[in-house]
Amino acid sequence: MDEKSFWVIERYINNSLFYWSAGARGKCSRDGWHPAVDSATKFFDSDSAITVLLYCGGDGRVVEHRFSRP
Repeated sequence: MDEKSFWVIERYINNSLFYWSAGARGKCSRDGWHPAVDSATKFFDSDSAITVLLYCGGDGRVVEHRFSRP
């Protein structure tokens, strides 16, 4: 089984988990947050995700996700 790790930026909006997407309109606008992890911008390292999180005002957290492929 092949496992890959990547980092995303997530935050809660109205008690629901959302993920940041680079395809958003405006600088880190509310439109940039999607409820599906598939829509999230995936980072190859945590430092890159932290840089973007800080650029977006630090509202959220950087988390590692690991997916397995058969």
